[in-house]
Amino acid sequence: MNIAVVSGFNPTEFLDYLDYPEQVKSTGRLASSVHAIVRGFLNQGHNVTVISSNPGCSDELICYAGKQLRIILVQYKHGFMGIRVIPKMRRYIREHLDEFDVIHAHWTYSYAYTILPFVGKKPCFCSVRDWCPYLMTLPTPWSGKLNQWVNYYFFRSVMASKKMFKLANSYYTAEKIAEWYHTRSSQIIIPNPLNADIILEKHKYQPETPVFISIASLLTDPRKNIGTLLKAFNLFRKVYPHAVLHLVGTGSQQDFEYLSDSIDFFQGVTFWGKRTHKEVLDLIDHSSVLVHPALEETFGNIFLEAAARCIPSIGGEQAGAVPYVLGKGEAGCLCDVTSVESLYQAMKKLIEDSHYADRLVKKSMQNIRQKYAQDVVCNQHIEMYKSKSRL
Repeated sequence: MNIAVVSGFNPTEFLDYLDYPEQVKSTGRLASSVHAIVRGFLNQGHNVTVISSNPGCSDELICYAGKQLRIILVQYKHGFMGIRVIPKMRRYIREHLDEFDVIHAHWTYSYAYTILPFVGKKPCFCSVRDWCPYLMTLPTPWSGKLNQWVNYYFFRSVMASKKMFKLANSYYTAEKIAEWYHTRSSQIIIPNPLNADIILEKHKYQPETPVFISIASLLTDPRKNIGTLLKAFNLFRKVYPHAVLHLVGTGSQQDFEYLSDSIDFFQGVTFWGKRTHKEVLDLIDHSSVLVHPALEETFGNIFLEAAARCIPSIGGEQAGAVPYVLGKGEAGCLCDVTSVESLYQAMKKLIEDSHYADRLVKKSMQNIRQKYAQDVVCNQHIEMYKSKSRL
């Protein structure tokens, strides 16, 4: 098939599929699920055109191409949220529309909004990867309010298009979509895939002391609940004084100093900032347990990546799709992530009960092979594309 993917994207993840790889520049986008889907399509012999955007020094299009893959980056020098690029992305799609069998946008914001004019002309799909109405309820600084409302406008416009096929990445997201449309009819559910290249047969390293890791694009995002984790880790260090906590993502110690006046509060904590995907995997490999204390997730790819590197995970028992991804507690430790004590006890249990931790890792690896493997998820996409193309 000839598939158009409209999404955030990092071309440097696909140097093996591109001509002149030395000329390819990174966009810094960490769209791991989209990257895994595209790589799965390519591995199966499909042709993929990715239409994306990126801040640049000019308004020109950048094109990277190979035998099966073409990546179009619409640059923008300025313009709120890159809104100026939407007409340019639409122009490119319009000029090449006959080349595509299907068009698939990811997330319900500017990229999905971009493909609205082509609904009805080609089978158009949108993967719902977060839930905007929930995000609208979160505390947001005044500097981010306008961005929030523009995204909500995109979301409402996309959801108003009944002929654009919406794909949920979990049962939680499917329930939200059904509630939005006031329907009991079943929704299309295709989970996020895991890149097969990152799966290990066993944990690379065994840390001598407990090493926890938590990863979020923005550590200060209230939804990620990092403050509660820091308090729980502070309790944990009273029992295991040499324990370590790695925090990966935008944010620093200064952002959390309001939590405590004690100079010892941040002992053992390292703020790594934003890291490449390869660097993140290396940090996971040197860790004992992933702790993801998010209050809500529509999926949680990081749980799959931790499982692929053979370390157990902790997630919230009421955190949206997290119980679904962690097999209702069989593939990961579920706890009340709003409670410092509950989170601390979960951390303590995984460190002290190695048989329990090993059982979780074994089950999570089994789930990856059966539900989340790259080829399994990509086959689901292709079958869905073909079925909807016949309508």
